[in-house]
Amino acid sequence: MAEETKEEVAIDPLEFAPEKDVISQFDGQWQDETAAIKKWDEKVAKINEIVKACDNVKIKPANTEGISSFLKKELNNSNVNIAMAAIAACTAIAKGMKKDFNSGVKQLTAAILLKFKEKRPLVLEEIGKYGDAVLNCANLEELGPEFIPLITNVAPGVKIGTIKWLEKAALVTYIDVLQNISNELMP
Repeated sequence: MAEETKEEVAIDPLEFAPEKDVISQFDGQWQDETAAIKKWDEKVAKINEIVKACDNVKIKPANTEGISSFLKKELNNSNVNIAMAAIAACTAIAKGMKKDFNSGVKQLTAAILLKFKEKRPLVLEEIGKYGDAVLNCANLEELGPEFIPLITNVAPGVKIGTIKWLEKAALVTYIDVLQNISNELMP
């Protein structure tokens, strides 16, 4: 007797969730107040509010330029804890907005992939989570201008991390998209 095989289809529960306006909670005033905080642990707690607000929520489409710019500044902070919190916030927004966060992802991807120069496992783990979430927002062709220059970066950690992310992303990318950017990737 032959066994029937059932094909499992992954369903995203957020597809059916009602949209929630999260981005407007973190407007310019919130960003200015957070940027002015001097103690790193207080700033991390404030940035983590974004992660909590975006947790298991379908985020209503909104203009993300302001929050993306703010998070990009915090990514470049010399304190690793603040940078990790900013990466986590970017990941949470990307998971909740998907395609609606396309412009934000284009703005943030290069800055986050540059964090591969950090050798701390926790930072690398956060970057990996972001790398998984970003593919729901934009394809490799759209992100090409952001990550292709990093493949030849001077820092070996950035170069290796970007290539490993690219290999993982190529496995879930349509072949025609890969063919469109293959000339830029091959050298």
